[in-house]
Amino acid sequence: MDNKEYGKILGNYILERVLYNISRDMSLKRKSKYGYFTRVSPEVRYKECEINKYLKHRSYNNVILKFKSILDNELSHCNNNGFYKNIKRLYIKEYKSEEEAIEEFEKKPDSTANYDGLENEISIFHFNTPKIDNYKEDLLKEDIATHELLHMSTTYKKGIITLCGFHQAVGGKHHIGVGLNEGYTELLNERYFSNVYPTVSYINQKHIALGIEEIVGQEKMEKLYFDANLAGLVDELCQYISKEETLSLLREIDECHLNEKRNSAEDYKKTIELRQKIAKIQNIKNNKLLAEGKISQEEYEYNELKSNFYAKGYILNKTSDGYSFRHNDNYEETELSHDAYRILKNVMDHGNKQDNFIICAYKLNKNVLNLDLSKVERIELTSDNEVGYNVILRQIHNPNDNELDNMLINSKNEKPTNHKK
Repeated sequence: MDNKEYGKILGNYILERVLYNISRDMSLKRKSKYGYFTRVSPEVRYKECEINKYLKHRSYNNVILKFKSILDNELSHCNNNGFYKNIKRLYIKEYKSEEEAIEEFEKKPDSTANYDGLENEISIFHFNTPKIDNYKEDLLKEDIATHELLHMSTTYKKGIITLCGFHQAVGGKHHIGVGLNEGYTELLNERYFSNVYPTVSYINQKHIALGIEEIVGQEKMEKLYFDANLAGLVDELCQYISKEETLSLLREIDECHLNEKRNSAEDYKKTIELRQKIAKIQNIKNNKLLAEGKISQEEYEYNELKSNFYAKGYILNKTSDGYSFRHNDNYEETELSHDAYRILKNVMDHGNKQDNFIICAYKLNKNVLNLDLSKVERIELTSDNEVGYNVILRQIHNPNDNELDNMLINSKNEKPTNHKK
């Protein structure tokens, strides 16, 4: 960002602060002039420093050393300028009790930790550390710290502008990207640094961020995040939807994130709507890749099924033995054999995309049909209270078996086999 561009932003900020003090009764309307902008100082490079010179953080020294090692080895494709710039003056504060925190912050913090980009300071609130069965408290505290170290490593400042990953703020007042940034930060924390899987923080935000990463690509999105390059992320999404739709999506994610703790039915509904919107963008990309010949029909069908799992809050993956899926806040994988996967694709192709395919997936995993799945074409759930289902068998044509040919011909006018479970 050059000084001319920064001058325009500063001018808009000063103008808006002046308008902020004008009475609401006056006819002049206030209007924000901020959208998003590129990295603050892409031309500045910070060389690797002698980290031991700056390790003055007591029990967190080893956490920082481990963090740096993973950053250097597993995230070497990403820009580490923010880490080397900010680690030199980082200050970590720990609060053992609510009273300590209230004395400084004037109210009880509702988070486990916080990174203040303006002060380059991490605050750890030990009294808010969650209790999780089978996990040591020290390991949970380490996970909390690495989340904040990711924030530190992706923070860049210039005057009134603060960029932190995908979160941008002007004057500490005008924000965009905070919801996506928290989700992606915790997704990376879970992927590279955490001792807990899946991590218990920002569950919905992680899933939203994962859905957007499916569109952008993992390596590219990681690079954009460490560059604090929200503009680059917007450009990626604008290959499939308009800029207005992209910015609207980011603001909706922010709104959902900020309202999450209300635990209202409306907020839950909003989370579902966001997943569905992101799944729709995934499908737009999938159709484009198929039309351009960049993926096979098999890859297209897998991506389609994966995006529909995503819209319902699930994650579908390929495995060495077939496929598996899990709910986004659960570590337990549910297996799908190759035949179960094939049947499920057929279920999707026959109009059960939104309502029944998850139930079918669980049934196929347990094989409640008690049939040879290689002989099943698809299953259809019925609407009765007993949750019955119809089984449609495969019609495999074998020209060397006249008896089978006659059986298939005669079966065309028969009703599907009906099973009730």
